[in-house]
Amino acid sequence: MPDLKICIVDDDEDDRYFLREAVSEVIKSAQIVECSDGKEFLDFIQLVKPGDAPTLVLLDMNMPKINGLEVASFMQQHQQYKDIPLIMVSTSQNKELEKQAYSLGIQKYLVKPFSMDEYETLIREINNTVIKELLQKP
Repeated sequence: MPDLKICIVDDDEDDRYFLREAVSEVIKSAQIVECSDGKEFLDFIQLVKPGDAPTLVLLDMNMPKINGLEVASFMQQHQQYKDIPLIMVSTSQNKELEKQAYSLGIQKYLVKPFSMDEYETLIREINNTVIKELLQKP
């Protein structure tokens, strides 16, 4: 299996912890990078070499400084980042925001779970869909 680098972008430390633990449990070979908000992520992504870019980004919607929609918009506007899959994991169940997120190129919109078991289920779903699809690409 190719190296997977998953970037978790969320301003909530607890949510980052749950996502990190779930990824570590479900996708044991994944390298995890964390950013505490959208600005930190955009600073990070612009500094990494093309071969070191994340394979996948788990992105919160509501963050200070730069929110998830703004991150998605930036990624869509820059060719070198356009193909990095973004999965929005948010507490918001607002269908208009979800529709806007999809229009900005996110692969999946998922509502944040409440328990560790649910986080692991969420990561299994991502692993069985998005990541498996990524691994099949030439």
